[in-house]
Amino acid sequence: MSDKKLLNRRQFLERAALLGAAALGAGSLLSACDPPEPTVDEEDEAPANDEFSCNDEQALADLTDDEIANREAFEYVDQTPNPQERCDNCVHWQEPAAGENCGGCAILPGPFHPAGWCNQWVAMPS
Repeated sequence: MSDKKLLNRRQFLERAALLGAAALGAGSLLSACDPPEPTVDEEDEAPANDEFSCNDEQALADLTDDEIANREAFEYVDQTPNPQERCDNCVHWQEPAAGENCGGCAILPGPFHPAGWCNQWVAMPS
């Protein structure tokens, strides 16, 4: 009879170990289903589009009426309608000066939002 208890105890311990391992494995699988949110240092985080504009009256104060008309002809907007086509991945993009949010453009004067777009957008060469 004592052999039977020992056998049952052994079976219990084996099953408990298997269930514990299965629970750990299932937890790992489930955590892989929902990827973690990317971590970004506050210093590296770009401001959201609604935090600044490169196309408002204040941003355009130094431009002539003709330069503003050219921006309108190029259909420039601060928020791109196509996420793959952004000012900051355009061949004409010029990085913002230190401490500035708005960059520049090689073919059009004035400030440009990194997430902006115009109809002169050209992909950077690979």
